[in-house]
Amino acid sequence: SNPKLVRSASMPTLTSSVSKFTPIAQMLSHHVSENIITQQDITITSLKVNRRKYRSQKVDQYVQNAAHKVLMYIILCYNVACITLGSVALQICLTLSPHATEVLRKNNINSLFFSIFSCVSSFGNCGFMLLDSNLVPLRRSSLFLICLNVLMLLGNTMYAPTLHFIIWIIYKTSTGKGKRIYRYLLETPQHFSHLFPPKETRLLVMSVLFINGLQVICMLGLDWNSKAFQGIGSGYKVVDALFQSITTRTSGMNVMDLALLSAPTLFVILIMM
Repeated sequence: SNPKLVRSASMPTLTSSVSKFTPIAQMLSHHVSENIITQQDITITSLKVNRRKYRSQKVDQYVQNAAHKVLMYIILCYNVACITLGSVALQICLTLSPHATEVLRKNNINSLFFSIFSCVSSFGNCGFMLLDSNLVPLRRSSLFLICLNVLMLLGNTMYAPTLHFIIWIIYKTSTGKGKRIYRYLLETPQHFSHLFPPKETRLLVMSVLFINGLQVICMLGLDWNSKAFQGIGSGYKVVDALFQSITTRTSGMNVMDLALLSAPTLFVILIMM
C-alpha cells in the first residue's frame, strides 16, 4: 500500500477542523456584533438625552431671563403707581381735613409738595417730615395717617406679599407664553430677591398682623388714659395707636410724644423694633 495514502487517511482533514470551529467563530462574531449594536444604541440614547437636557436647559434659561425682565417691569410700575397714587390720595386727604389744612397754612407749607414729600418718605421708610414736631400736629387727620400706614406697609413689610399677589393676579388673567413666565415667578421665587415662597409669604402676612395687633392692644390697654392720648377722642386714639405700631418697624415717624407713654408701653415698642 502507498504510505502517503495511509497517512492522509489517518490524519484529520483541514475541512473537518475548520468545520468544528465554525460555530464558535459564528458565536463570537454574533456576540461582537451585538456588543457593537448595544454600544451604538447606548451612544444614540445618551445623545438624545443630552439633547433633551440641552433643550430643557435652554428653555429654562429663556424663561428665567424673561421672568427677570417681567419682574423688573412689575417692580418699576409698582413703585411708580405707589408714589403717584399715594401722593394723590394724601392730597385728597389733606384737602378734606380742615385741621390738616390749617396746620399746613400756619407752617407756610404747600399742600401738594407736602403730599409728595410725605408719600416718598413713608413709602421709602425714610422717616422725614416737613413739620418740626413730625406728625404730632396731624394726629386728628385720620385719613391722612391711614394712607401713610398703607404706604409704609407697601414699601416695607408687605412689599414681597403685595408683589406676589400682583403676579398671581396677572398669572390668572394671562394666556400663552406669558402664563408660563408668571408661573415660573410663582413656583421658583428663590431666584428673585424681591419674592418669597408661598408659605413664607403667608407667614410674613400673619406675623405683620399679629405683631401690629399686639402692639395696638398693649398701647391702648396701658395708655388709654395717659397724657399721650390726652385731648383726642376714642377713634383718634385707635388710629394713632395703629399708626405708631406700624411706624415702629418701618419709617420711624411718630404721631405722639413718646416720652408721655408709660414704661411698659415703651418696653413693648423697644421689643417690637
